[in-house]
Amino acid sequence: MTGCSKVVIPELKSSSDFLINYSSGSGWTGWHYEMKIDSTGLINVHEEKQLPSNSERNETYKLTDSDLEILKVELGGLAQTELRNDYGFGPDKPTDLPVSMLIYRIGARTDSTSIYCPESNELPEKLNIMLERISSIRKKYDGLQ
Repeated sequence: MTGCSKVVIPELKSSSDFLINYSSGSGWTGWHYEMKIDSTGLINVHEEKQLPSNSERNETYKLTDSDLEILKVELGGLAQTELRNDYGFGPDKPTDLPVSMLIYRIGARTDSTSIYCPESNELPEKLNIMLERISSIRKKYDGLQ
């Protein structure tokens, strides 16, 4: 007997429904950037730099309601995609570029991936959309610092 089961993703509606953790860093330079976004629209940014001198910053921002709604829709789309452990890693890749990590939680469901110098068509469409949204949020709220 064969069959398949449908994975049901919880609808994003309550204030405790999701958490997105995006981080990027380079061991070569000692740089690390982390941005956490929760379902209330709160953004927490932590950044550490070791070159040219040690520095650290912590910032907090709040998404507008419209930005939060767009993010919820795109996160719901991403949750329909089964992520691989990593994208872009390979024997012929450079070793000095930043590595990014995306972890998200919707209710009890969690998924994550590492991203390093992927080929243009290697990322799933929904993951690419989410990374573009995160970049847009960084630019709008954190000034891509």
